[in-house]
Amino acid sequence: MTRGINDAGMPINLEGTDKTQLLIIAKHIDRILTPRPNGVVLDRSILDGWAYTSYLHKIGNVTSRSLQVAFQTMISIIDEYDMIFYLPPEIPIASDGQRSEDIEFRDGVVEQFESAMGLVGGANRITTISGTVEQRAQAILDYIKEQ
Repeated sequence: MTRGINDAGMPINLEGTDKTQLLIIAKHIDRILTPRPNGVVLDRSILDGWAYTSYLHKIGNVTSRSLQVAFQTMISIIDEYDMIFYLPPEIPIASDGQRSEDIEFRDGVVEQFESAMGLVGGANRITTISGTVEQRAQAILDYIKEQ
């Protein structure tokens, strides 16, 4: 989600700003609302957009106005997702040159994400998947096959 934004010179992660978060929210809107005849599996949802924006607001990087946009967007499009998988942070953060390796940042975003799950009726639409990368991938594939 953020790689193209970062490649364009926009700050991400702990340096994220209103512009960064608004661009990311717009990408979430585009990804879920663009019609696809065979459906789509996304690696992020609007809950991620909200969680990052909320955390960045909490540390003073993002204004209340952007936080409100993120919240209203989350509420407006959450029903477009058939299922959301929550992958708790059990696996060490992999260094890839763009992903933040700051544990406090990760944990702060996770806290906001878990809060958002409650706001949108998490038990009805969010499935938690644990285990190794391979186990998680298999669980998601199994779910998709069942549907």
